[in-house]
Amino acid sequence: MMGQEPMGAYGSNFKKIGQILIEKGLITQQQLEEALQYQRKYGGRLGWILASLGYIKRLDLYKVLSEQLNLELNFYPNVTKFIDLNFLKKFDPYILARYECIPAKEEGENVLVYTSYPDSEKLREFSEKYLKK
Repeated sequence: MMGQEPMGAYGSNFKKIGQILIEKGLITQQQLEEALQYQRKYGGRLGWILASLGYIKRLDLYKVLSEQLNLELNFYPNVTKFIDLNFLKKFDPYILARYECIPAKEEGENVLVYTSYPDSEKLREFSEKYLKK
C-alpha cells in the first residue's frame, strides 16, 4: 500500500544478527558496538568481524545465521584439520575480516585460501599484498 514502510526481504519478524547473538548470550552489547564501529570504518560482514575478533566461534555464527534465514546447516566437523594454525596465526585477524578470507596452509609455492568470494577484487588484493613472495 502507498505510504507504508516495506517489510523487507525477510518479513517483519526479521532480526538483525547482532540482536540475535546478544539474545543468545553469545556476545555483549559492548562487543557488538566495537564490531559495528569496525564495520563502519573498514566495511565487511558483521558476523565475520565478530568471529575474527574472537568474540564468537564461527560455528556459532553459522548456526545463528542458519536459524535467522531458516536454512539447514551442513558443515564438515573436522574442517580444522585442513587449516595449518601456525600458518594462519601469521595474519592479523582484522586484515582477514577486511578481506573475508582464511589462508589455510601453504602447499609448495601455493597457498590454500578459504573464502565465500573466490572471484572478488578483495581476494585478489589480499593475495597481492600478503601472499606474494
